[in-house]
Amino acid sequence: MSQRRIGFLTCASLLANDGGNPEDVHEHEVQTALFTQAATARDLSLEVVQWDAANINWSRYDAVLLGTAWDYVQHLAAFIQRMSEISRQTKLFNDLALLIMNSDKGYLLDLAAKGIATIPTRSVQAVTKAEVMAAFSAFGGDRLVAKPIIGASAWRQALLHKNEPLPDVCELPPGPAFLQPFLPSIQTIGETSLLFYDGVFSHSVQKTPSANDYRIQSVYGGKETMATPTPAQLQLARNALTALDQMPLYARVDLVAGFDGEPLLIELELIEPYHYVEQGPNCGAMLMDALVRRLAS
Repeated sequence: MSQRRIGFLTCASLLANDGGNPEDVHEHEVQTALFTQAATARDLSLEVVQWDAANINWSRYDAVLLGTAWDYVQHLAAFIQRMSEISRQTKLFNDLALLIMNSDKGYLLDLAAKGIATIPTRSVQAVTKAEVMAAFSAFGGDRLVAKPIIGASAWRQALLHKNEPLPDVCELPPGPAFLQPFLPSIQTIGETSLLFYDGVFSHSVQKTPSANDYRIQSVYGGKETMATPTPAQLQLARNALTALDQMPLYARVDLVAGFDGEPLLIELELIEPYHYVEQGPNCGAMLMDALVRRLAS
């Protein structure tokens, strides 16, 4: 039996290392190295390939795995078109339907309707003064966060202060957005990420912002440390996954503490999350074992 080939999708800037953020390059390298090692141990050939490269015969792969395609938000239509093309030729993970659903943060409203605890949210077509005033009236407090409905890594996300002018339009979401109350726990506790493979919990990290920011991403100075999730966090994460139409091959569930200290879902990452492999070195084995099971079925 010939060795099975797995395409591992990345983006051009990471392959070329052409001035991209050094932290992104480092995360791409360590994650790819761990997953490649785990794949080789299971007689899989993991081949890194640019997601938007031309003239790729995707049927040569037994499966294609979303890896570090971290520029997809800036090219969403082309990305979805390419994922559709891939899914017609081979198995795509996560599944195309999950990717499309997860590309629009509106899925959080759907999960909330199913009883999943999420951050209180107002969905608006544009971040205007009138919409912001209405959100302050609805939520109370003196700070709001405006997030693009389609976005990642805090791109075009803005912190809004009551009775202060809105930031410049180029700093606001460019279209439809969520308005949410700012949770002080973001600055004091941070955000907890839980990694799952085929619904099985792997590891968790606590992400905290720098002293002068509220964003927890490493590009803004955020730090990650190993964490042990509470029973309430684990239960919420599992509830969120089982509320989906299908179980993802891989998932990162991001949680924050609400005003009452109880966990809330802030994001469900099913497209190209960073897996925090430094804190969970066994996740490569778990991912590849889950992939082998999916291929067998």
